Amino acid sequence: MECFIVTKTYKIVIFMAGKENTEEKSMNNDIFWNQDKMPLLNSTDFWHSAKPFIHQDRIMSMHVFDYIVRGRMQIIEDGKEYVLTPGSFLFLKSGVRHWGTEFCEPDTEWYYFHFYLTQEDLYPVKNIHGDGGEVMSQEDYRYSVRLPKMMTLYDAEDISSMERMLRELVKDYHDAGKRPS
Repeated sequence: MECFIVTKTYKIVIFMAGKENTEEKSMNNDIFWNQDKMPLLNSTDFWHSAKPFIHQDRIMSMHVFDYIVRGRMQIIEDGKEYVLTPGSFLFLKSGVRHWGTEFCEPDTEWYYFHFYLTQEDLYPVKNIHGDGGEVMSQEDYRYSVRLPKMMTLYDAEDISSMERMLRELVKDYHDAGKRPS
């Protein structure tokens, strides 16, 4: 089961990295991914908050990915405000404080992923574009990819693909924990 989780994580990361990000071109607190080292998933889930809440103030020891399905959520990372709406996602860098000051909308729904990536000894950065279906050469794995800080998907097919992949990854993650030891 872990192999399926790793494969699906890889497909999601390639899908996101391959999208053209017109909202943020250069940011502090970027997360880079050496393509020959897989993200290590710590935890993931889907949340529905019937009542408004303010995002907690914290510094995580791992990176965070949030994707909003419904509603609205404000997150501030290191003084920079991000407002997430349906179809938008945000990567928060480990070791960097993030928090909220505004209540999210009632019935906000989102996926979250807490994960580790090796950030030392980064390879040269290579921009990739596409849907992750391309055949990569061995040389392509000797590059790192800058993950988009925040982006909103507007195309219905992209939103559907992203939410299907996230739903499957969360299910596989929880199913893996149910195996007998």
